[in-house]
Amino acid sequence: MAQLQTSQLECQILKNEGEIEGADKIRKRL
Repeated sequence: MAQLQTSQLECQILKNEGEIEGADKIRKRL
């Protein structure tokens, strides 16, 4: 169970980082 929870947390962190990077790219375009 611990491994599954950590993998879910890592996925959430990766999604958050990806969204932040995407927002930065959009801001640079604007």
